[in-house]
Amino acid sequence: MVEATLHFWSHIRRPYNGTTAMNRRHVKALQFAMTLPLIMAGTVRAADQPTPTGRFDLAQAQPAEDPAVRKRREEEQKRRQQQQPQQQQRPPQQQQPQQQRPAQQAPQQQQRPASQEGPRRERPSQPPQQQQVQPQVPKQFVPPPVRQAAPPLPPPVATPRAAPAPAPSAQPATPFIRPSSPEGQRAAPSTGGPSPFARSQGGSPPPVRLDQVQRSRETRIEAGGRRTVVQENNRFIIRQDNRVFVRHDEADRFRRLQNARTVSISGGGSQTFHTRPDGFRVITETDRNGGLVRRYRRGPDGREFNIIDNRRFWRNAAIGVGVGAVTAAIILNLRRPVVTIPRHAYIVDYARASDDDLYETLNAPPVENLDRAYSLEEVRYNLPLRERMRSIDLDDITFGSGDIDVSPDQHRKLERLARVIERVLRSNPDEVFLIEGHTDAVGDDVDNLSLSDRRAQSVAQILSEEFGVPPENLVTQGYGEQFLKIDSREPERLNRRVTVRRVTPLLGDQ
Repeated sequence: MVEATLHFWSHIRRPYNGTTAMNRRHVKALQFAMTLPLIMAGTVRAADQPTPTGRFDLAQAQPAEDPAVRKRREEEQKRRQQQQPQQQQRPPQQQQPQQQRPAQQAPQQQQRPASQEGPRRERPSQPPQQQQVQPQVPKQFVPPPVRQAAPPLPPPVATPRAAPAPAPSAQPATPFIRPSSPEGQRAAPSTGGPSPFARSQGGSPPPVRLDQVQRSRETRIEAGGRRTVVQENNRFIIRQDNRVFVRHDEADRFRRLQNARTVSISGGGSQTFHTRPDGFRVITETDRNGGLVRRYRRGPDGREFNIIDNRRFWRNAAIGVGVGAVTAAIILNLRRPVVTIPRHAYIVDYARASDDDLYETLNAPPVENLDRAYSLEEVRYNLPLRERMRSIDLDDITFGSGDIDVSPDQHRKLERLARVIERVLRSNPDEVFLIEGHTDAVGDDVDNLSLSDRRAQSVAQILSEEFGVPPENLVTQGYGEQFLKIDSREPERLNRRVTVRRVTPLLGDQ
């Protein structure tokens, strides 16, 4: 009965705390009725009896303690009281802060009883303050070293593919689009500051005039009298089949650079290369007559990126018997394109156009679709093919009669053109720009071809050596008096001009 009463009593304490809606007065009466038998049976201590206010302290109500248990508890309390003075004299070291530990060592050693002292250790003869335990200093967090990301590798080189065959005449020709290199492959150099393509000391020959060039010429007859070749050091003027054109050594501009080197290769050709500031090596491969075979860049990892590749053209033309034997292979039977845009937007006047107009001209697609890709040699010697690209006439760059180089006071006029070319190269670093030289109709056609070709080369050298345009993105060609802007046989300043056009869309993987 007592156990059942205690069990019921523990359950009726929660209603007293107000967790139910039971009447408070009924709870008190029920608690008193259940507690009274316990008091009479001696299982509840006197401390659990009702208070003077008539309320029971149920939280302190405990069963009566057994006498044997109470005796053991009293003995245990006496024993603890005897040990308490010693504990007060020797507080545990683990309860004290580590910083105060050295200062309390001396008093503890003095209060320790002699019976508890063990064999004393010999202490060094240093002052006590030097033996104090230094407080532990938290270790400083040292961040792990940051690993630098490896520089991105240049994009892989696309495998050369054959040009698509021309479409049947019944269907319109599919426009050919030359694949361009991915952006970010190489940043175009800035025209601000010194040019990274400055010529080496002593690499710039002294200015020459036409009369000096004429005295250095050598003429020879080839192909049974059908071809005449006029040689001017590394430049050849060929007259054959009522046509006359000029060829020059494509590596000549690169040999002027500071770190340029030339090595011979099999077949009588050569490779001229120089290293750019970004670590890329530019290689220009020429045949034994100086004709451009291939121009490409080689990255620090050894991968190669073609800019101009004429190897297939030279193999198909079977060149090797003479410098002028290419005539039949490069002449194409093409019609002139139909131009539907205004003439001032098709042939832009450099002096009157804005920078945006120049950029639009050099970045515009062909005015007429192409049925295939062409080699650089085919682009050089076929006007209808070149006319598919818009052009810029540098009319404000003038040349005196017989002058070969651009005068120094006109160099600054080319800075704006260099900025526009740099802007185009940011989108595609493999763009190719053709710089054409033209003369008026006064004088001999051989002299005019030599003058125009040298003037175009002079403009290209200024763009690279003074304004930082990469020389590998430029090619030059002289046309003499063949394409007059003003139809006149008299001296005409507008006919003595330089023209710039982008020819990348005309080229393909050769």
